[in-house]
Amino acid sequence: MVLAATSVAQALRSKFPALVEIETEDYDNRVLVAGSEGLTGVSLRRCVANSPILRESLAILSFRSSSTGNPNRASGGKKSERLSGP
Repeated sequence: MVLAATSVAQALRSKFPALVEIETEDYDNRVLVAGSEGLTGVSLRRCVANSPILRESLAILSFRSSSTGNPNRASGGKKSERLSGP
């Protein structure tokens, strides 16, 4: 992750317990999505797969979950998973 994306990810992690990074094949851009503890790469990929409009893009998307927990919260383990392809 480039420096700006790393800074954004750190800021999001300080406010939300879950972070998913979406990368697109052949592009340097990525999308960061933050939310509640139920947000994971698997759950977001499932939502994209269930969308009649978005499902065609699954072949070029890669989803990575990263959950470090909010420093103000009791739980705080690290979790990372990468899911790509259909």
